[in-house]
Amino acid sequence: MKQWLAARWQAFLASFDPDETTAASTPISSVGAVGALVLVFIAIGEVPWLRAMSHAEATGPCVALALIGGGFTHLAYRRRCRGTWGALSTLLDNGCYAASLSLAALRTSGGFAIGFAIVHVLMVMAFPTSFYGFSLLMAVVLNVPTLLMLLWLRPEVPVTLVLLSSSVISVMMMVHTQKRRELLEGAKRLQQALGATDQMLDVAMQRALTTTLLNLGNFLHELRNVQTAVRMNLEFLDRDQLNEEQLAAVGDALQAARSEQSLLEETLEELRRQAQPREGSVLEVGDVLERTLRGRFAGLSIDYRDEAPRFQVRGEPTHLATVLRNLLRNARQAGASNVDVRVKLESTARAVLISIADDGPGIAAERIAHLFQPFVTEGKPTGTGLGLYLCRRYVELMHGDIHVQSTPGEGAQFLIRLPGSLTAQPSLRAARAQRA
Repeated sequence: MKQWLAARWQAFLASFDPDETTAASTPISSVGAVGALVLVFIAIGEVPWLRAMSHAEATGPCVALALIGGGFTHLAYRRRCRGTWGALSTLLDNGCYAASLSLAALRTSGGFAIGFAIVHVLMVMAFPTSFYGFSLLMAVVLNVPTLLMLLWLRPEVPVTLVLLSSSVISVMMMVHTQKRRELLEGAKRLQQALGATDQMLDVAMQRALTTTLLNLGNFLHELRNVQTAVRMNLEFLDRDQLNEEQLAAVGDALQAARSEQSLLEETLEELRRQAQPREGSVLEVGDVLERTLRGRFAGLSIDYRDEAPRFQVRGEPTHLATVLRNLLRNARQAGASNVDVRVKLESTARAVLISIADDGPGIAAERIAHLFQPFVTEGKPTGTGLGLYLCRRYVELMHGDIHVQSTPGEGAQFLIRLPGSLTAQPSLRAARAQRA
């Protein structure tokens, strides 16, 4: 029996979202609803001409049930509908409200009884069945008191039908809510899976690129050393002791070495150009950030606010986009769920300031000094340790600087300063507004 009850309790806990339920049970709304209900009960039960019309006989118990329900609602709100007392309170307050309206419908007559019964239906549809999936505990708390009172008091047929309909509707709507929650949860898991896939692809690409660049750099370094040694040895040969064929072979070898040296220098120069912004390449900070933030960042709620005029920076747009993506990905991996991205103009109007602040666990002070060095993983065993190093390098290529402020337990804030100039051209957002 104990295990059965524990299973039913767990099913009830899984049938609602504590944050959603708490948001709907604010003190102002609950006091207003309970106060209005109590005033109606008192007016119908105590105002002589209304009492004569309604034949109200249970004003005290109705008021008491409504007030007890209000107390449970307040306790549930203070506990954020979590824990044993928070969850139990949000279960019992619904039962108290439903019981008070059922009793009012059964202990009045005529139009008042039908009115209370209809309000009972509306109350059930407006809150319990909208926020709770089906669970046996909620179904029992909402409907069993009403059914027992129907058997005991045997009211008029219309009131009985309305209250029975309310019980059936409550069960059907809770089942519907449960299905809706399951669909939303499935969609959420799918989105998380897609986000995890993107993350895996990003990490795999980063690892592949890192490995390729390191291998290529090592290869070019060794090749240059070998090529230099071969060319120098050929140049130091004593040609007076060589015949014509040998001299021709040495000349061909030197020519090949020089060609190889030229090809090597061209390859190195091309790699340097790839790492540097193209001559004259500029980006508009707001446009790049807006495009990047339109991408999918599963698990993060991003609040973006651009408070700066349109501002140009010399650099590659992909570099700034990569910096933003790396910082957002790091925030998500660290456990953050909310990120604020702010853009402001420096007081001198010669630079733009970008702030990326998260609500993660923060960064220990001893790690901050080494955070932007290569192969520092900040405790992530699967990381490459190059993400923040690339952020610093790309910001430096745009002639800017980046640093971090953090207190353990209070999140981290990355601050980027990019020098540039104001531009009169309209931003993407303004251009879209003009076209609209």
